Amino acid sequence: TASATVAGVVASLALSVALTVMVASFREGVSRWLDSVLPADLYARSAGSSGAADQAWLPPDFATRAAALPGVARVEAARQQALPWAPGRPAVVLIARPLADPAAALPLLATPLPASTLQPGELAVYVSEAMVALYGAQPGSVIRLPLPRAQGPVTARVLGVWRDYARQFGSVVVAAADYQRLTGDTRINDLALWLQPGTEPAAVQQGLRALMADPGLLEFAASRELRQLSLRIFDRSFAVTYYLQAVAIAIGLGRGGQPVGPGAGPAQGVRPAGPPGA
Repeated sequence: TASATVAGVVASLALSVALTVMVASFREGVSRWLDSVLPADLYARSAGSSGAADQAWLPPDFATRAAALPGVARVEAARQQALPWAPGRPAVVLIARPLADPAAALPLLATPLPASTLQPGELAVYVSEAMVALYGAQPGSVIRLPLPRAQGPVTARVLGVWRDYARQFGSVVVAAADYQRLTGDTRINDLALWLQPGTEPAAVQQGLRALMADPGLLEFAASRELRQLSLRIFDRSFAVTYYLQAVAIAIGLGRGGQPVGPGAGPAQGVRPAGPPGA
């Protein structure tokens, strides 16, 4: 009985430790990913989702005017939109953003392929892990990118894979200069702003609203707020692991106190031996 009790407690403790290590490791990975994808101090966007990106956007010169606001050190603009990729499947998100150094701009899983890998006429793209799992877009493979306003699908070569926890159906990143050259689309709908030390984000937000004809089209989020919200969602999603730990310990303690196996107690219907005449 003592051996069974110890074995049950050890097994439940091992399961609890395994769950704790797994969740903590995953949370640390998400935290590092947030540091990589949210490097700026303030973010502004024109639409609440990529599906609405073609109905509301920022003027082409909005990024230039935003960079001239007091307290703004640097501005980076991006264009996001949904691309129909395969019949019967959700759309893939296309992200056009500056990519002077892809390794620094994206949380890549490995060193990207060099630009010399591209064949004449090919476009360099970087895909998320979901694109590899759903469509087999491995590094070095060639995909057909259905860019809007382009003269038919564009031949693109995958130079790298990046970690994207925000878009489960896949995303493709292309350099903004290449996107604008092929489509002529200079609109933007996402803005990342780096602020000078001591600058109040609220003052910058007020200045950005003043640049818009309709200030209600702008939505703002600070990097710290996005980080806290993301980690809070993560903790809520994995809260069930704490209940699993409690259940594992309860089962281990409960089962450990029970007799285990045949012969653990007197057999039913058999009287124990006693003195003669008992």
